[in-house]
Amino acid sequence: MGSYTTKTPVHVFLGNIPDGSFDASDITAADFEGAAVGVADAGTAAARNLTKLPPALGAIGYYRKPGGKFIVINVPDAQYGVQPAGLNNNNVVTGTYDGIGGFVWPLATRIATEFDCPGPLETFPAAINDKGTITGGCGQYTPDTGFVRDAYGTITTFTPIFKNFGAYTSEVYPQAINKYGTVTGYFLGKSQYGAGLLNHGFIRSKKGNIKVFDYPAAGETYPLAINDNGVVVGWFYDSNNVQHGFERDP
Repeated sequence: MGSYTTKTPVHVFLGNIPDGSFDASDITAADFEGAAVGVADAGTAAARNLTKLPPALGAIGYYRKPGGKFIVINVPDAQYGVQPAGLNNNNVVTGTYDGIGGFVWPLATRIATEFDCPGPLETFPAAINDKGTITGGCGQYTPDTGFVRDAYGTITTFTPIFKNFGAYTSEVYPQAINKYGTVTGYFLGKSQYGAGLLNHGFIRSKKGNIKVFDYPAAGETYPLAINDNGVVVGWFYDSNNVQHGFERDP
């Protein structure tokens, strides 16, 4: 699952890993570009695209069935765009609308529930697990705290801190959550090399315990996913600013 380009447009595809086949899945001929954001075990997927239809350029959210049929994700208060960010195996999609609010959309009802971080903050959901727990960020323009929202709608915010190098955190980007509610992602904090800010990795347990980490000798560390065994994968910059992948055991 992912996207590819042919000159200007960006297209969506699904890859069949066992046989190596691909399914290119553009939504309409009027689409400007598309991006797949999640795929479930059954082969369903969530995607978004930018459209050049009037009145203005905006994002439209979609749910794609295994046979290739697309269903538009409608969020009642959305005026400028719906951007799915994650999909679980129960066919529930989460994401952002209008760049400020969060939503949950289950295929079973096709009725979106909107939600917001506490206070006058914008909400940036990133991922949802099979229990319906969502993680993402809260902030103005950029997320400066992370959040976890349980299936009942209770939101808990959190901020990882790199205590060894100064208690300062500027931006927080949760990326993934496993079935146990363990979250991984990265945050912008004090540099381990002196002045300036760098991105560091973190893992947050369901109980709220946060562990901060960097790949050894890395310039910056970006965790992207975590499985149910607690194994984290992502990428990092080395001291020569070259990008590499990593796998971190629990």
